[in-house]
Amino acid sequence: MHSKKYVICNMNKRFGLIVTAILFVSVVLAQIPELNIVKSTGFPENSRALIKARIAYNNGEYQLAEKLFFTASEKTALTDLDNLLFANTLLKDNKPALAKEFYSNYFSNVPGEVQQKDQLSVLLESEANQFKRKAISTSDEMSASLYQNNLFECKDGNLYSYDFDCEQNINNKDEVVLGSTDMKLSSISFYANGTMAIACYYNELTDKFGLYLLRSKNDKWSSPKKILADKSNNYAFPMVDEKNNMLYFSSDKSGGYGGYDLYQSVIGSKSVETPLNLGPEINTTGHEISPYKGGNWLYYSTNGKLSKGGFDIYKYNKINEENFILLNYLNVNTMDDDLLYLPYSSQKCIAGHIQNKKYVISTLEKASQSMFIKGIVMDENKSPINNATLLFETDENFGRYVATNAKGEYNFTSEDKKGELLAMVIAEGYLPQKIDVVKTNEIILEPAEQKELIVEKVHTNHFSPSQKVVEKKSSVESTTQTVTTTYREVAKEDPINLISAPTTNPYTLKTNDLFYIIIGSTATKQQAETYLLKWINRFDNLEIMISEKGMYRIGFYAGMTENEAKYAYDKARKVKSEVWILRPKR
Repeated sequence: MHSKKYVICNMNKRFGLIVTAILFVSVVLAQIPELNIVKSTGFPENSRALIKARIAYNNGEYQLAEKLFFTASEKTALTDLDNLLFANTLLKDNKPALAKEFYSNYFSNVPGEVQQKDQLSVLLESEANQFKRKAISTSDEMSASLYQNNLFECKDGNLYSYDFDCEQNINNKDEVVLGSTDMKLSSISFYANGTMAIACYYNELTDKFGLYLLRSKNDKWSSPKKILADKSNNYAFPMVDEKNNMLYFSSDKSGGYGGYDLYQSVIGSKSVETPLNLGPEINTTGHEISPYKGGNWLYYSTNGKLSKGGFDIYKYNKINEENFILLNYLNVNTMDDDLLYLPYSSQKCIAGHIQNKKYVISTLEKASQSMFIKGIVMDENKSPINNATLLFETDENFGRYVATNAKGEYNFTSEDKKGELLAMVIAEGYLPQKIDVVKTNEIILEPAEQKELIVEKVHTNHFSPSQKVVEKKSSVESTTQTVTTTYREVAKEDPINLISAPTTNPYTLKTNDLFYIIIGSTATKQQAETYLLKWINRFDNLEIMISEKGMYRIGFYAGMTENEAKYAYDKARKVKSEVWILRPKR
């Protein structure tokens, strides 16, 4: 598969600005030749200032874009898109306070962008990355892909590969010889044990990018065979999800939402099925490029959403037909254009971003031992508690826990330095307690009251606007061990909405008397969604519920009878130490 020879076909970079019934915008990010010519819809005559502002934004000329957006805002009302792009521009120009005003305009008019709105405060207040960045390669034009234990780099029309050593470091650069063609290679994705690939080539005759099928036989690659290419549209950024036999790619073909959209298509032996647009959950009036499927997450780059600067990496997870998670990957993104994200281990990934007008491919590694925490857990008499468990509930540490020793001491290392780190502290015979371990290193637990477990029905259709949450604690005796358990009764001041319940409208209330087992509670929706993903394979029909006070609860339907609820409760308790039963106050 590897060799030292490859034929390069020169490509003339073409830029242009053509205004007819359709406006073509030239993007001067020369590092992404696929975006040299981009389609957009026409605009009214009085919107010329906005056209120029959007062009400047897409070109990465943020100071010019800022002036143009200000000029346009004095003459005409900004659209939702322009409010977002203007806010992104101001943030890029280091004016977060002013950017916040235009972000507020955008989110007030686009209520569906709840998840991005929840990230806004973090975006405005923090510029820190969770990863250490080390450059591998720099070029004017470049792209990268992963397959098995190799990193592949398309650079100036050549294809190179790198190996990973046992410590996941990248080395041994080698050139890969592909079949002869007059077209120029732009990007590639391998599959079928490295014997097949789908590649993006630039055709100088049509001035378009297209996708082509390549086969290897006896270590020799065939010439490219067209699968998605024509004279009218660009098809680029291929990524093969081999596990699901699916091709992901970007295209500016007609019928999309604007610019480049993400598509998927089932892969056949000689062709691919009709592409399916991934829809408005992902695609915007901007550009969505460089998809990568890793586990349940689809990672991609976009300049059409909340952004640290131009293009940012986003991650998307479709939970069910009604619910999805779409988040800016804040810990990966920089204040520059971030164009590529390829995770290859739990601690490392490959990323591509623009720096000083060059495309830089880097390895990103999570910072090790960036925050070391130690403390002690004691009872009210200051006696140490042995084998107390601290379950950490931050986004990065869901599911991580430590236990105290005979002296009541614990140690914990966080890979992300924070001013606050919450942990649920659980010990047999004591009430669970949520503690900020950054601010408190001496944790005092109160003894639990011994009470019988009470199970009641949940009347979710009887909640009124005057409800509140009342907590009760209980230690439940089993035949093998005593488990300290928390259960809650929902009293008349805190109505509960089911966010991901299996209903046609996920925000409507249940109409029957139901039992629900609650396995966890979080302060934010983002934490709740991450928590749900952690436990969804351990509990059937797991859902997210929210109270008017803003607390999110994760639980599942347990039945309509008390016996069903008790049975579900016992099963849940074997999986998780903290279990709640949701019920109304009579």
